[in-house]
Amino acid sequence: MELSVYYQNTRGLRSKTQDFYTSSLSCCADIICLTETWLNEGIQDGELFDLNTYEVYRQDRNLATTGKKDGGGVLIAVNRKLSSRSEAAWTSPGICEDMWVSVSLNPSVRLHVCCVYVPPYATEQNLMAHLNTLSNIVESRPDDRFLIVGDYNVPKILWTLNNSRNCFIATVVHDRLGECLVDGYSLLNFSQYNGVRNCNGRSLDLVFSSLTDVKVTTCDLPFVEEDLHHKSLNIVVNINDECRLKNGTSYSKFKFHHANYDIINREINDINWHNLFLDIDVDAAVNRFYSIIHQIIRRFVPQKKINNKFPLWYSANTKSLIKEKYKFHRRWKRFQNNLDYVNFSNARKAVRLAIKKDYRDYVANTENNIKSNCKSFWYFVANKRQNNKLPNTMSFNGNVFSDDENISNAFSSYFGNHGKEEEGANKS
Repeated sequence: MELSVYYQNTRGLRSKTQDFYTSSLSCCADIICLTETWLNEGIQDGELFDLNTYEVYRQDRNLATTGKKDGGGVLIAVNRKLSSRSEAAWTSPGICEDMWVSVSLNPSVRLHVCCVYVPPYATEQNLMAHLNTLSNIVESRPDDRFLIVGDYNVPKILWTLNNSRNCFIATVVHDRLGECLVDGYSLLNFSQYNGVRNCNGRSLDLVFSSLTDVKVTTCDLPFVEEDLHHKSLNIVVNINDECRLKNGTSYSKFKFHHANYDIINREINDINWHNLFLDIDVDAAVNRFYSIIHQIIRRFVPQKKINNKFPLWYSANTKSLIKEKYKFHRRWKRFQNNLDYVNFSNARKAVRLAIKKDYRDYVANTENNIKSNCKSFWYFVANKRQNNKLPNTMSFNGNVFSDDENISNAFSSYFGNHGKEEEGANKS
C-alpha cells in the first residue's frame, strides 16, 4: 500500500488561512505535516481544513516550555479514511517541538508519524532530549513503522545519494549538532530520504524512516507560497502489508442533542458499579468503565451519516474538474506516461483556481445576504469554529495551569469538591 504525505514549512499561517484552506480542499494527500505554523488558540482547525475530510492534530508553541510567545508550532492532519490517534505522551521535553500521531493500517500494522521543528538556537542538549525520547519510543515498539519529518535546522551536513540503499547518507558533517543528529538516527537504523536542497544548496527539512521504500520529491504546487530556505515536499511511503481503509466519503456522527437522557440516566443508575470494579486494578477499571459508557452511547444516542465528498458551495464546474483530475491521476499512476502527468498537473492547477473562485463567491454571498439569510452566516461561523485541539492552558480557582500534571490535579480537585457538595446536599 502507498501512503502519500505532504510536507511544508509554512513560515506562519495566521495571515494565510484562506489560501491554505482552499489549497487543502484540492489536496489528495493521506497525511499532511506542517512546521512553523505560528498558530495560536485564536485560529481554529476549521479555518485551515475541511474537518469532514481531515482529523487535525496540533501542537502550537508553548510559552512555558520554549520561553517564546510566537513562531514555531507543528501540525499533522490525517485523512479520515485512515484510523488515527494522537500520542501526546510521546512529546519530547525542552524547546524542540514535536507532534506524534499513530495511524492504524490494520490490526497488526501501525505507522507512527512525527512532525518535528528544531529551532535554529537549539543546542546539542536540546537535540539530545528529542533523540532520547525518540529512541525510547522506537525501542519499545520494535514491530511498528516510523516516519519522522520536519525542519531540523542543521545546515552543516552534506547529504549524498546512496544508490544501493536508495537513500541519502551524511558524507560531510561540519559541527557537533550535525554529528549528534546523524549518530542518533544511525543507532536507530533509520534512513534519511530527502535530497531536495534549498536556495543555498542545503537540506534543512529531513525525512527519516524505519521503512525502506520512501520517495521524496519537490511539490510543484505548494499550499502557500514557499520560503526560499524550505522546499515543500511530496513523500510517498510504500508499506508492504495489506491495509484496511475506512470509507473515505462518509462517516457517522453522534447527535447528542437528540439523545434520550432519561433512559441513559436510568441505565447508568441501574449499574452496580461497586461490584464491577471489585478486585480489579485501576487500568482494567478504566477500560471497563469506558466500554460500558460507549455501549450506552451507541444504544441511546442517534447517529447521523455525514457525507464529506464535496463542500456545499462547490460549483458543478469544480466537481467536474475534480473528477477529471482523478482520472488523469489514475492514468499516470497506472502507465507512468509523462503526458498523463502533464494533464494531471494542469487539471490540479485548474481545480485549485476553481475552488478559490467558488470560495470567494461563497464568502461574498454569505456577507451580502446576512440580513436576508442570517442562518447561512451562522452556519459559516460555526463551521470555522470547529477545533479538535485541547487548549494549552486551563484555569481553576483563579489559577492558570499549563502542564499536564497540574491540569490533571486541577480536574481532580474540581470533581472531588463537586462530589462532596452533592454528597452533602443528599444528606441534608
